[in-house]
Amino acid sequence: MEFSEETIEFDLKGRDILQKSFIGIAFHGQDNDRYETVYFRPFNFQSADPVRKIHAVQYAYEPQFGFEELRRNRKDEFESAIEPASVRASDWFHVKLEVKSGRIKVFVNDSESPCLNVETLNPSQAGTKVGYWVGNNSDGDFAHIKVSK
Repeated sequence: MEFSEETIEFDLKGRDILQKSFIGIAFHGQDNDRYETVYFRPFNFQSADPVRKIHAVQYAYEPQFGFEELRRNRKDEFESAIEPASVRASDWFHVKLEVKSGRIKVFVNDSESPCLNVETLNPSQAGTKVGYWVGNNSDGDFAHIKVSK
């Protein structure tokens, strides 16, 4: 599919297992190693630890601006807690991802305010592939993907 400035909507459900549920969507994929991603850490959704809680959703641009690079040099700039805060790790939840005008906006469960609103790390918007994304040693379920202008 041709993908540039679009909206992606999908449903997903993670697991409440620490460090075992990293799930989301990859877009602007050039190949298996170069893509943008928005992914969730459901095990952090309801965490009592405020640091873990703000690490519930992550945006990255692999491989140049992967998780480790962003956490090391731009700490918490591309991560956030999710809204609404009532979503539990094992709940199905709906995601609307807007990729427009050089920004990435993430909405959960039809919230009117994005839980993440960041400038893209891929200004050229290179790559047209879109697909579900799952981190190493992770598990989750996906349903109902829709891409629209």
